[in-house]
Amino acid sequence: AIPFYNNSAMGHLALFNIINDERVSEIVILDDFSDVKEFEKLKRKVAPFHKKVKLYRRDKNWGAFANKIQVVDLCDSEWVILLDYDNTVTKTYLDSMFAIPTWNTECIYCSDWAFPHFQFKELSGTVISFSSACDMAVNDSLNGPFFNAGNYLVPRSKFVRTMKPYWNYHVAASDVIFANYIWLSNGGKLSVVRGSQYIHRIH
Repeated sequence: AIPFYNNSAMGHLALFNIINDERVSEIVILDDFSDVKEFEKLKRKVAPFHKKVKLYRRDKNWGAFANKIQVVDLCDSEWVILLDYDNTVTKTYLDSMFAIPTWNTECIYCSDWAFPHFQFKELSGTVISFSSACDMAVNDSLNGPFFNAGNYLVPRSKFVRTMKPYWNYHVAASDVIFANYIWLSNGGKLSVVRGSQYIHRIH
């Protein structure tokens, strides 16, 4: 599930490493009412991959948070990688996620390394609850970049059901932190998967 807005120059980067991987059954992109020119450029870039890529466009801009919820909802699979359009998952990321014996719908599965900028290796293998996140904040050990990195494997139905009541909220640069707060405060957990790096771009 790839939310997109107004950056056609980077809009195809998320497709690297997943377009030909058989473990990824579909790629759903939702455009949040970008400029027409930007959307048309994106459409041309993904056109060769139409058998696997489904491209949708909103009729008005709802913002990043609502766009992420809806793009997950548009997916057919019950488990979905929610991936920013300017980032790229690696084969290592997919291998690590698929090495988990059973995916738990109470968990969002998170990477332990947003390569090359943000390492979260100290959290590898841990499961974070609302209580343990609060302890991190109180003890001043909360890793801010981790809670704002995103690019997660999520259980579609539970994720949408948990987030949808809040999708009218407009959150600027911290929509992932907001989503994590909602998920954790509703009893969900964040499971940090060892060796699950993805490529994270800063621009």
